[in-house]
Amino acid sequence: MISLTQQHQALIEVPEGYSAWLPVILAAAGRAVEAHCNRVFEAAARTEVHDGTDSDGIPLRHQPVASISALRVGGAPVDLANVYADGPVLRWRGGFFPRGRGNVEVSYTAGSLPEDVALATVMTAQAMINAATLDPNTTGESTAGYSASFSPEGAGSIPRAAQSLLRPHIKRFSV
Repeated sequence: MISLTQQHQALIEVPEGYSAWLPVILAAAGRAVEAHCNRVFEAAARTEVHDGTDSDGIPLRHQPVASISALRVGGAPVDLANVYADGPVLRWRGGFFPRGRGNVEVSYTAGSLPEDVALATVMTAQAMINAATLDPNTTGESTAGYSASFSPEGAGSIPRAAQSLLRPHIKRFSV
């Protein structure tokens, strides 16, 4: 789940009476952003099982990789001195991952919160707060006979500007 710094939280205009709800709204905004991007951003410990491919590399599902805590191949532990992350790929210097179904298990810590994702989360939280009184997804309004147009996403959804910030972070396919 996305957790924002105090500086990010300070950007949010909170109407009187909403302060107690801010942690709940931020959590909901973070979940909405992660669901929109189809990925988790915060650093977390992860364990994955992969098929060996007769190569020295296995693609990991999360990045950036901060540390590798364990690697087992065919049930046997591997010395981590020769194991490293090369971008999204786990590498084994001097070794290879033998072909097999589910024979590679790796435990590692990965994830980070890019600044533009944090800003998109703030924008989404603000949209959720504003939805109670003013819909930030309104695309047009007029007076006299009164007419309004609304974004098809609905009140309190991820604003279009936030969606633009998130576009480079959307994970299209699961590995």
